[in-house]
Amino acid sequence: MKKYIKIILIFIVFITISSCKDEYYDVNIPSDATSEGEVSLAELMPTTALYVGKLPYYTESDDFGYYAQHIASKNGGAGEENTDQHYESSVKNTWEIFYLHVLPQTQMMIEKATAANAIHYRGMAKMMQAIGMGYVLDAYGDMPYSESDGTNFTPVFDSQESVYNAMMALLNDAVADMSAADTSGQTPGGDDIFYQGDMSKWIKAAHTLMARNAIHLTKAGATTAANNALTHLNMGFADNADNLQLVFNSRVKNPWHTSVVLAENTSNNYTQPSNQIIEAMNGISFPFNTVTMDPRLPIYFDNGGAATYKGIDNGEGQEADDNAYFNPAYVTFDMSLPIITYAEAQFIRAEAEFLANGGTATSTGTTAAGYQAYQDGIAASMDATGVAAADKAAYLTDTSVDVGMGALALKNIMREKFVANWLNPESYNDERRYDFSTNAFVDLAQPAFVNPDNGGQWVRRASYPATEQERNPTNWAAAEQAITVPVWWDL
Repeated sequence: MKKYIKIILIFIVFITISSCKDEYYDVNIPSDATSEGEVSLAELMPTTALYVGKLPYYTESDDFGYYAQHIASKNGGAGEENTDQHYESSVKNTWEIFYLHVLPQTQMMIEKATAANAIHYRGMAKMMQAIGMGYVLDAYGDMPYSESDGTNFTPVFDSQESVYNAMMALLNDAVADMSAADTSGQTPGGDDIFYQGDMSKWIKAAHTLMARNAIHLTKAGATTAANNALTHLNMGFADNADNLQLVFNSRVKNPWHTSVVLAENTSNNYTQPSNQIIEAMNGISFPFNTVTMDPRLPIYFDNGGAATYKGIDNGEGQEADDNAYFNPAYVTFDMSLPIITYAEAQFIRAEAEFLANGGTATSTGTTAAGYQAYQDGIAASMDATGVAAADKAAYLTDTSVDVGMGALALKNIMREKFVANWLNPESYNDERRYDFSTNAFVDLAQPAFVNPDNGGQWVRRASYPATEQERNPTNWAAAEQAITVPVWWDL
C-alpha cells in the first residue's frame, strides 16, 4: 500500500474540482513520489475503488443513518443539538472524498485509458465516477460539475437535474465501453478489487445502479420511474454473486468495525442501533404470527443474552434499558461494504411492479412478478447475512411476511428493504421519496428534542461544507438551501 499512499498525495496536488485558492495546493511532495504521468491504470484502479466503496456505507451513512433511523446517538436529551436530533450535517467526508479523490482519479483514468484505447478501464472509471456523483447529488442537490476542469477553483453549482442526466449518460457510456472488445493489452484483473476484471458483472452492476437512479424519480411520475427501473433490472443482477461491494482485510479494515465495534471495547464514544430498526425486526412494528423475531436481528445486533432487544430512541440518548449494540461477530474487520446488492435490486423490482400496477402508499395488491421479487429480496438478504436455511424458511412462511400477492402493501416492501439495507443511505432516499409517511414506514417519527428551527419539517438534505462557503462564497450562496428544502428528485 505504500506506493498508493504516495500516489494519493499527487492526486491531491492535481485535484480537479475542490473550490480552493491557489495556496491550498502548497504541499510538500515526497522526493520519491510517483508523478501523474508515471501512474498506471492498474495502480489507479484499487485506490479509486477504495474511495468509491467507502462513500455510501460509511462516509454518507454515518450521518444520514441518524436521519433514516438506522442508528442513534448515545448522546441525547435536551441541549445536545446533534445530527440525531435533526440539526444540520454537511456530510463533509462525502464531499471531500468525491472532490479530492474519486473525481480527479476517475478523470485521470478516463484520460489515460482513452489515450491507450483501454476501453474496459475507461468504462470502469466512468462508472465509478457516476457512482460518486450519485452520492453527492443525493446528499446536496446542486453540485459543481460542468466547470470541473482543474483550472477553475470557484466553479458554479450545476442543477441536480443536469448532473443527474450527465451521471446516467456516464453509466450508459460505461456499459458501451465494457461491452466492446478491448484490444489494448491493458486488461483489468487483480487490481479490480470489485470484480477482478469481469466485465459482465460490471455491466450488470451499471444497469442495477441505473434502476436505483430511475426509481428515485417516482415523484416526477411513478409509472414512468417504475418502468424505467424494470427495464434496467432486466439487465441487472441475477443473484448475490453479482453484488457490488468493497472487501476489507486485516490491513484495510471495515470502518464500522474500527469506529464502532472497537470503540465499544475501549470505552470510547460510539454509535448504537436505532430502536426504529430494532422494532422493525422484533415484532413490535410488524407483529409476527409464528416466528418470534426476524432471524437477522441477533446477527446484526448483540444484546448480551437478554430476553429482548432495545435500541436507542432517536434524540433521547442512551437509557438504562437500551441493550442493543453492533454485533462484533457480524461487523468484523473484514465485513464487506456493499454499494448495491441483488437484495436491493429485488426490492426495487418489487416496488416498481407495485407502482406500475397502480399501487400507492395506502393501497394493497401487486403482480405475481412483484410478489416474487419481494420474497426473493428477503431470501437474498438472509443468504448474504448468513441466516440458517430453516430460520429463513420459517420467516418467509410466517403469515405476517407471506401476506399474499393481493394483500402486499408498500409498507411490507419498505420494511424489508429498510432491514436488508441496514446502514445504507438509500434508506434515507426512500423515506424522502415518500415524505417520511408512516403508511410506507411504520412507526417512523421525528426524534425527541428535534431541532425547533426546522418548524416541524423533516430534514431533506445536507448543508454544503463550511469550507465551500469560505472558498467559493458567491456560488455557495446561490446554491445553499435550508436543510428542510427537498432536493430536485424529492420535489
